[in-house]
Amino acid sequence: MKVAALTMTLIAALMIMPAIAQNDGNQPARKQYIDAAISQGIFQKVIVPADLPHVWVTPLFNSVAFELKQNLVAMVYQYYRLGEKPNLALVIVKDSKTGKQIGKYTPAGGLDLD
Repeated sequence: MKVAALTMTLIAALMIMPAIAQNDGNQPARKQYIDAAISQGIFQKVIVPADLPHVWVTPLFNSVAFELKQNLVAMVYQYYRLGEKPNLALVIVKDSKTGKQIGKYTPAGGLDLD
């Protein structure tokens, strides 16, 4: 199964990295985890049109545990939004095949998939 291809480093880091300020020195690591999710086929891409980050997730994203999904999308939030414009504390989750929105992430509500 392709999920087994996820590196243990990526999974472990996503499970333990706390939600802390962007200027905490962890931004390069956050970017590496996002890039790893893209290179491993979990995310197709992350783009920030206007002010809100949009993450396109692949079918592989759907096959991982919910906690890992939430941590992956939270990492996008932490990298692109944390500490900036709190009224826009949101990440839009889109399906990579259809381009349609399938959910959202907010720090208060967590990951909400349709």
